[in-house]
Amino acid sequence: MGRDGAIAVGLLALCALLWAQLGKVPSNPLVPISPTFYPKLLLGVTAFLALALLVADLRAGGRRATGGAQPGWEAYRPAGVCFGLSVLYAFLLPGIGYLAATTLYVAGLAWGLGPPIPRRIPGALLLGLATSGVTYLIFQGYLHVFLPRAGWLG
Repeated sequence: MGRDGAIAVGLLALCALLWAQLGKVPSNPLVPISPTFYPKLLLGVTAFLALALLVADLRAGGRRATGGAQPGWEAYRPAGVCFGLSVLYAFLLPGIGYLAATTLYVAGLAWGLGPPIPRRIPGALLLGLATSGVTYLIFQGYLHVFLPRAGWLG
């Protein structure tokens, strides 16, 4: 088993651990959908993709492409952008609320994962606004899931 297989096994173990913890989440009888619905959906998709990665790694049977030199730091830039923006999102969410934090997060991802050209900023902001608005309407309006509000709003 190669590196991809080891990562897949680790992801499957993490999904199993988190799934087991979902039983401890209290449910509210007034809310039509269980609070564990979305986490179970995400964990199921993640476990499925990890299983597909494991199967692909096992089918490769140790045959790895040897393309010469190791990739430089630029190859890891998208992962760094995603990780950095996710940490920033987690810190901003309680202070500025779901709509503003999600708008900035999605816009930052849209701009930061492509070539960082200033003329792409308006499109990234539009995508961030649309994403946060649509998800807000779905979760707050339809599913009645309370999303974080800005701390200064009370």
